[in-house]
Amino acid sequence: EGSSPGGHISPMSRGAATSRTCTAIGLCALVSFVPGATGGMMECAFLRQEKTYPTTFGCERSCADIDGQSRCWLIYKPPKLKVGGPLVIDLHSMYSCPEEMLEYSGWREMAEAHSFVAVWPEATVGPEWIGASENISSWNAGSCCKFASSNSVDDVGFLRRIVDEVANDTATAIDLKRVYVVGHSLGGAMALRMALVASDLVAAAVCHSMHVVSEPASGYSPVPVLQLFGTLDVPGLVTKLGFDFKTLNLFKEYDKCKETEPKMTTFNEAGVYKTYVYVDCAAGSEVEFVELPGVGHFSYKGKDTKIDTTQIAWDFVSRFPKRPTEMNNGARIAPHGLHAVFAIVYLLSFLAHLGARGL
Repeated sequence: EGSSPGGHISPMSRGAATSRTCTAIGLCALVSFVPGATGGMMECAFLRQEKTYPTTFGCERSCADIDGQSRCWLIYKPPKLKVGGPLVIDLHSMYSCPEEMLEYSGWREMAEAHSFVAVWPEATVGPEWIGASENISSWNAGSCCKFASSNSVDDVGFLRRIVDEVANDTATAIDLKRVYVVGHSLGGAMALRMALVASDLVAAAVCHSMHVVSEPASGYSPVPVLQLFGTLDVPGLVTKLGFDFKTLNLFKEYDKCKETEPKMTTFNEAGVYKTYVYVDCAAGSEVEFVELPGVGHFSYKGKDTKIDTTQIAWDFVSRFPKRPTEMNNGARIAPHGLHAVFAIVYLLSFLAHLGARGL
């Protein structure tokens, strides 16, 4: 059983899922589905053998030293980039990599269409368990997952560093009021963690096919959140939940939404889907859940569905710029906000000067 909108208990239908994966030597095998694995680390290694692969999509590779470790990401700057536009951080799933995420998430095409910067960070890679012979990629999304969580990898600091690097690049000069974090599977859980612990930075977050596995930080300010889930998604290795309203109900509480039940709407756009939305939330936030009937773990157009879920995600996040008070709540002041700070300091100094002169 699982949660229904509003927190009630109702049975959930779940189905088995499988995925086809190709090895570097071109052999394909039918494998049991594990969350996030389209081709896994073998597929990522295969993609990286193609030296021109990142540049095929017009991406650049950047790296920075984080706690003594080189952490890297791919960045896409559309030819007709509008300086001062949004930044979308697209997080890959466990066992995966930025190159594979570029193949199916649709965010490079969305960045091209709407002239914004998109980034694909790379998770850390380590043994799945102590003594394991196979290394996997994972994010420290909270109570999950594997290497990154057990080694307390500072993925939040890594993603903050990426934002700083992109913001300080005069070729991009992003709008810090519009930093959006999205992701698939474990990458989606990491996007939700960023919303909860970096609410001063994240304007909105999107999670495909995973649940929240972290708690809000002290000083959390409401962040609009969209979750998309297929009804045939299998139970996760950590949350033990597949299709479920758990995260919707939690963010209803976190964002102090006043409605007892969400508004439900049915759409038919290349396929039927339902949305459950809380709109009367604190600080103008909204919390939305998209139910995708008959869809498995890969809830992206061209994968398990014909519905353009990336367009749904963009339509959601693009409505929410960060408010200045929310940005400063975490002691972070955007560069374009420093002028206002200097003006206030100058005014106070001027008034003090007048007072000293008895005026």
